[in-house]
Amino acid sequence: MDNLRKKASEILIQKPIDDSELTQLEMKKLIEELQVHQIELELQNRELVEKRIEIEKSNSNYFSLFNLAPVGYLVLDQKAIIQQINLKATDIFQRRRDHLLRHPFVTMLERSSMSEFYDHFELAKKGYLKNSFELSLVRNDIQIWLEVTINKCIDNNYLVILIDNTERKALEIKQAKYREKLTELNATKDKFFSIIAHDLRSPFTAILGLLGVLINDPKSYDDKEREEIIETVYESANNVFKLLENLLTWATSQTGLMKYSPEKLDLKTLLFEIAINFKGQADKKDIKIVNDISENEVIYADSNMVSTVFRNLISNAIKFTAKNGLVIITSKKQTNSSFVEISIKDTGIGIPKDRFGDLFRLDKNITTVGTENENGTGLGLMLCKEFVEKHGGKIWVESEQNIGSTFSFSIPEIKD
Repeated sequence: MDNLRKKASEILIQKPIDDSELTQLEMKKLIEELQVHQIELELQNRELVEKRIEIEKSNSNYFSLFNLAPVGYLVLDQKAIIQQINLKATDIFQRRRDHLLRHPFVTMLERSSMSEFYDHFELAKKGYLKNSFELSLVRNDIQIWLEVTINKCIDNNYLVILIDNTERKALEIKQAKYREKLTELNATKDKFFSIIAHDLRSPFTAILGLLGVLINDPKSYDDKEREEIIETVYESANNVFKLLENLLTWATSQTGLMKYSPEKLDLKTLLFEIAINFKGQADKKDIKIVNDISENEVIYADSNMVSTVFRNLISNAIKFTAKNGLVIITSKKQTNSSFVEISIKDTGIGIPKDRFGDLFRLDKNITTVGTENENGTGLGLMLCKEFVEKHGGKIWVESEQNIGSTFSFSIPEIKD
């Protein structure tokens, strides 16, 4: 207002009023008009001040609503360049405002989310996009999940709303894992009762039946027949023992009572001691077990767990290999790794490729009888997977039907 008054005074000096020719009445009228103009100017000035206060208040509200909003706001132009950004968005990106303005929005996103954003942005341009969608970015090596909404503004810009859903996403992932774990536990429970109801009962029924025959009418059988019955009883009892051994091992691992106690183990010596126990089973089918483990190969592992893995894999190899077959156990150091790769290869019946993924799952009933109708439960392979992973290793299978299978797993080498 001071500047306007100064300019008015300068104009008045340049165009002075000649009051010598004015009558008293005209002078009075002129003064009244000046007073009216003065009052009018004062009213206009007051109105301008009120408007200014209203605009400042509106700007303050805009600052609060936009900049201090609890969600991220960005204004993008037609090329998705950031024109405005609020404080929450800078917090989401962990970048300063001046480092974000006039930069493409997609440079903040994971590569996998870039094309998805552009697809939705094009839909927004055409007025088709109504619903929110999900994008992700990596911040400080942590994946951030964003719920994104794009709205077209009246100035042909686009308001992008960002909601950080990382915690909700993490909770969803955790809940999915819990559901998966619950499904596995229910499957484990069902499998456990199935084993007790069928796999344990059947061998005992056979044992009791055969022994009952010998006890009730022993003279009806000659020595050779009695020998065959006793051999069958022994095999049945041995199978039950192996099953019980796996069941007890599994139960101990599930309750958390099994301690993981790694130590230095000479791999070839350990395998030799385990393989001896399978000599009778292998000789019966004329199967040769070859211990081709490298000399002086030392691993750092839990003896009980690794022995369980070997027992189950060797037993399966013999079970699914026909007479005069071969089981070869080898080892090699993995390239650029501190693990040893151990393989048990057989010349057996093989496994269909579509069953590979279910071999190590207890909730899948994929048990197959051996070449001489040997039974199994699938529990052993699940134990193998659990114990190998306990060592930080992996277990996998390669197989071709009617040619054979190779089960391999990795175990840490000795630590210096």
